[in-house]
Amino acid sequence: QNVTINGACSGVLGNYLGLAAAADNCTASAQLVLTQTPAPGTTISANTTITLSTIDAAGNTGTCTFTAAIVDTFDPVITQCPSSVDVIIDNSCSFLVPNLASAIVGTDNCTASSNLIITQNPPIGATETGLTAALITLFDQQGNSATCVTLLTPIDNVDPTITCPNPLPINNGVNCSYTLPFYGSTALVLDNCQNYSITQTPAQGTIVQAGVSNIQLEVIDAGGNIAQCSFDVSINEIVLPTITCPSDIVSCDPLINYTAPSFNDNCIATLAQTDASGLTSGSTFPIGITSQQYTVTDGSGNTTSCSFQVQVLEFPAPAVILDDTLSICGLTSVVINAEAPASGVGEWTLISGQAAFNNQFANSTGVNNLEYGTSYIAWTVTSASCGVTSDTLVLIASHIPIPASTQDTIYSCADDSVVLLSNVPLYGTGLWSTNLGASIADAASASTSATTLSNGWNEFIWTITSGACPTSSDTLRVFAVNNPSIAQADTTLCIEAGVLSLSATAPVDQQTASWYFIQGGGDIDGQFTSNPTVSDWLIGSDVLVYTLEHPVCATVSDTLNVAASLCEGFNPIFPTMITPNFDGLNDLFVVNNLEKVYPECEVTIFNRWGSVVFKSIGYEKPWDGTRNGEKLPMGTYFYNIDLKDNNGTEYHGPISIIY
Repeated sequence: QNVTINGACSGVLGNYLGLAAAADNCTASAQLVLTQTPAPGTTISANTTITLSTIDAAGNTGTCTFTAAIVDTFDPVITQCPSSVDVIIDNSCSFLVPNLASAIVGTDNCTASSNLIITQNPPIGATETGLTAALITLFDQQGNSATCVTLLTPIDNVDPTITCPNPLPINNGVNCSYTLPFYGSTALVLDNCQNYSITQTPAQGTIVQAGVSNIQLEVIDAGGNIAQCSFDVSINEIVLPTITCPSDIVSCDPLINYTAPSFNDNCIATLAQTDASGLTSGSTFPIGITSQQYTVTDGSGNTTSCSFQVQVLEFPAPAVILDDTLSICGLTSVVINAEAPASGVGEWTLISGQAAFNNQFANSTGVNNLEYGTSYIAWTVTSASCGVTSDTLVLIASHIPIPASTQDTIYSCADDSVVLLSNVPLYGTGLWSTNLGASIADAASASTSATTLSNGWNEFIWTITSGACPTSSDTLRVFAVNNPSIAQADTTLCIEAGVLSLSATAPVDQQTASWYFIQGGGDIDGQFTSNPTVSDWLIGSDVLVYTLEHPVCATVSDTLNVAASLCEGFNPIFPTMITPNFDGLNDLFVVNNLEKVYPECEVTIFNRWGSVVFKSIGYEKPWDGTRNGEKLPMGTYFYNIDLKDNNGTEYHGPISIIY
């Protein structure tokens, strides 16, 4: 029995019981029970065996079987089929049909992709030429089919070959131009498919000038493969070019410039220098005669030449003295030198001054009888035809200077200036210089003055210079004491945090520094240095003096005024316990700033029985838990502090001693 399936490859079994006939020896046919396996309505997707059974009244069974055969009417679907496949052709321009199955992909409702059958026409291995359509057929297991077409595109990878012609030279008479024909028709071309085209560069019909023209042929076959060849075409005309050289040149200057020869031709021609001199316009020519030759050549190889001569007369060589200036000391003779002239005759001459030459025509000679001062001497190189060149020597002869002399040491102390005295030079000039920047009234005078001396030792150097002679110098040392300066300006401060780090003029040789108060007071840390730290200022106007003292010069000083005040007001904190065990912690009954603010205050301390154990006017030295130098026992004591101010302010409270 056939079962038609759907696109999902499934069908439903019918009820086949009515198609069966059953009989039994004892049980009437109408009484026999028939059953079907698989049952009607069962879904199947492949050929299925159906079993029909019958049971008689005694329970005996009879069976028969048949096949439910599926009927598939759905064609497979090709999901991948290349529209074109490239195939390589051989030297005969043909190819073998390839197996296209691997490029085909399809699906079917019932048959697995791997079980689909692929056929192609032309078959695999068939020999074809040109563009070929291959019919691809896909079959499922029920014989349903689908088709597609793939074009087999032949690919030609075989290059053609081309052999260019070898044309004879063309005699073009007096004509300069020539129209190119097409040379491709005379070229030999070989190609596997004999399907090609030829192009020519320059193209047919191009007008070229006389001379050699290069022609290139290119062949392209149907597969795009290219081959090339080239050859030369000689086009000759018979008219000679003309050329006119410049006139002969005579010059004293070896640097020669001239205008290139003029030339002409009915066609295109080029000019070239054809002598072997290696020299041309713009070159430096040697003394004597040099020939210059030029040749003009047209495209057909026709040539015409001309020549001329360049004569360089002897030119005086540059006059070069090796030293522009010579300076000598205490001498009246010296050797002078110039470069030996390559051409011309050299001679020394005296321009000014006094001198006698050993050999005035020698480039190296001695000069005698010089006078002290400056003499000017010339070295001249002369050529009979081309003039002279010259150079000048400045020769300076100097006296040996006398030794420089000054005082050794001056203590200027607080003077604002100092007199500088030295010997007057007989020869040369003198000049004062200093090491610390003092101002010198006339630095070139042997007797002058200096001001704005620096604190300490100043050095003044008197130097005498005379031409090339060694200088002579002597040093004067001057000690000056300037008023010191405190870097801190007068200021105000709060004694709660009243610490000032000061800086003043540093002491110099043999000076000693010192700080002290002439009013008020404070604690000076680094009293004998120029950079102390001052703290514990007294309230009010404090005047601090800085001095620099020297054993020879007077003592000098500067003053700093500091207005110290208790900026936050007097808010005392009274200790309730002291531990006078000399460990540096809580050993004293300290009331901060009490002595500074109220130096007339009265402090009294009693024991529990009212006896006075400590009393002071002012509180410069805090109580240390003793009475007349004797340690007091542990216990509670009581203080009374009378500030002695206008308001009669007093403070009371307990203070305990603990050991």
